[in-house]
Amino acid sequence: MQRKTTRRPTHNKILTTQDNNVGESMEMENENNKKQRLTANEFLKEWAGGRKGFRNVDLSNADLRGAILINIDLRGADLNGVNLRRANLDSANLSDANLEGADLSETHLANANLRRANLKGATFLYTNFHRAILNHVNLQNMDLSYLDFREANFYRANLSHTNLSHSDFELAIFRYADLSFANFEGANLYGAVFRHASLIGTDFSKVDLKNTNFKGAIMRIDMITNYDKKEG
Repeated sequence: MQRKTTRRPTHNKILTTQDNNVGESMEMENENNKKQRLTANEFLKEWAGGRKGFRNVDLSNADLRGAILINIDLRGADLNGVNLRRANLDSANLSDANLEGADLSETHLANANLRRANLKGATFLYTNFHRAILNHVNLQNMDLSYLDFREANFYRANLSHTNLSHSDFELAIFRYADLSFANFEGANLYGAVFRHASLIGTDFSKVDLKNTNFKGAIMRIDMITNYDKKEG
């Protein structure tokens, strides 16, 4: 009487099965990371329907003027050329989003996360950045005058040669930020923190620097002469 033997899968077959599973997982991940193209109407309809996450969505050149988008998740989204004038994105997550050329005039971005966002060529007019996170953002050579940046965080941001005049930076954090040749003329810097920031050639004309923290900052010895001594 012959004994029945149970055939076991060979080592190569096991590896093949595992490879297939890994391949399927990678395909699913790549599919999830693909940008979903939505028109303004489609996007607003899904948002009104309860959808909160729009990670990596493509909304380039969409007209979203006046839209109420509080707490929305737009991480990695393509918002190139989007019109967000007077929109409310308070507490929105816009980290790694592309906002190049976007119109952010009178836009509410209080408590918004803009970490590593691309803001090149964006328009800012009376934009509210109160408590916004702007870590690692490149704002070089931009006009950010007359804006609300109270308690905003600019950790390692690039603001060199940027016009920051007459803006409100009360309690703002500029740790390790590049502010070389930036213009703070007439700005409110009460309680601002510039620890380890680069302040070479920075203009502090007509600024009260009392209660401002410059510990470890890189700056020229004569920089302090660039502020209004009558106020200081």
